Amino acid sequence: MLDLARTLKSPKSATIMSSFYIPDVGSDYANVTTNYTYMDSGSAEIFAESLFRILTLSAIFLISVPLNIIVLIIVFRRRRHKSRVNILVMHLTLADLFVALINIPTDVVWFYTVRWLAGNAMCKIIMFIESFNMYGSSFILIVISLDRYAAIVHPLSIHQADRRCKIMVRAAWTCSALCSVPQFLVHEVLSPYEAPDFTQCVDYRFAFEHPTLWRLYHVFVTLAMYVVPLITIFTCYAAIIYKICRKTKQARQSINNNESSVLRRSCSSSLPRARMKALRLTATIVTAFIMCWGPYYVLSTWYHFDIRWQTGAGLPNPDWMIHIMMALGYSNICLDPIIYGIFITRFSLCQRRGKSAVMHPLTTYRRSTMNSKVITNDGHTSSVRFNHTLVSSKNSCSGTHAAVDTVTPLPDSDTRRNNFVNRRKTSTT
Repeated sequence: MLDLARTLKSPKSATIMSSFYIPDVGSDYANVTTNYTYMDSGSAEIFAESLFRILTLSAIFLISVPLNIIVLIIVFRRRRHKSRVNILVMHLTLADLFVALINIPTDVVWFYTVRWLAGNAMCKIIMFIESFNMYGSSFILIVISLDRYAAIVHPLSIHQADRRCKIMVRAAWTCSALCSVPQFLVHEVLSPYEAPDFTQCVDYRFAFEHPTLWRLYHVFVTLAMYVVPLITIFTCYAAIIYKICRKTKQARQSINNNESSVLRRSCSSSLPRARMKALRLTATIVTAFIMCWGPYYVLSTWYHFDIRWQTGAGLPNPDWMIHIMMALGYSNICLDPIIYGIFITRFSLCQRRGKSAVMHPLTTYRRSTMNSKVITNDGHTSSVRFNHTLVSSKNSCSGTHAAVDTVTPLPDSDTRRNNFVNRRKTSTT
């Protein structure tokens, strides 16, 4: 993951076709030189590019770590509820926290020292861990979408749903580890001919020896980390919204077709609220995911398939674009705890308000009346009055609603005239 940024680590970056020393590789690759100058191996001078990277990543670190820790504390305090949402939020927060505590500090140190100083073994291990963290964050997001889809569209018993959730979470972390294994193979420590002490942890050898596989691997990374989660989110929440809309339509038809006196709970008021919540949640998740990682993956795909980026012919140096897009991508670990933390804290606040309002609920009534004429079984015309009363009890954040429909027969014209005459006689006497 993030191999495009790895090629731009040093302040005076070299492109992928650099003059790094690659043993046993043909001269077409090994003798390629670059116009950039490498820094002296003992210096740690900070150029504008490195300063920008260090400052942005440090800011993301300082924001994301406290936010994710706060979400973990909230989830831990609510552990008695044992809800699947809490479990999934905990795993997503852990994945984001791993990125904040491992990926970002490693990159900051690397940007500061310019060179890779940890050796070849740590190069492979660190690349594996960073990739594992990024895959974990994306795959847990997939699990959250699938769990919400299954809970609403294909509900199961609590025991079955919990078991399914545990299986999906384990599968997500297992797939993250398996997808990160190639990092052991593609990354190694190399140095250029002009500066043997200037070591970098890069994937140059693999790119030179297997250019087609190198491009296919980056396509796989883009699909697994961005495209598949994006399609899953859109599909799951589109199905959820469709399900809610269909239930809303069925509820309205049930109300219109009801012709007897009945007291029932009405879902026609609750489903529109649920639909709006799903719409807001979907828009927030999808927008954050697209805005944070979309630009980086678009440029990364373009970079790996357009030879002009590698030769430096016809296109500007992509350093600043990569720096900005990488910072934007990392900012996703700040947005995730905000998005899910808001839902958790709001639910807790609603529960507390609900408990305090149980003894003194705020109940309101709204009544609508309509007179109509119907034809009875014996062919006579009779007047009736339809009364619809909506009872709202504000004893929680969501509120409860009940509807009472009554059908009252109205007297015919002769009966009304006789009643009117009798009332006048009574008032006269």
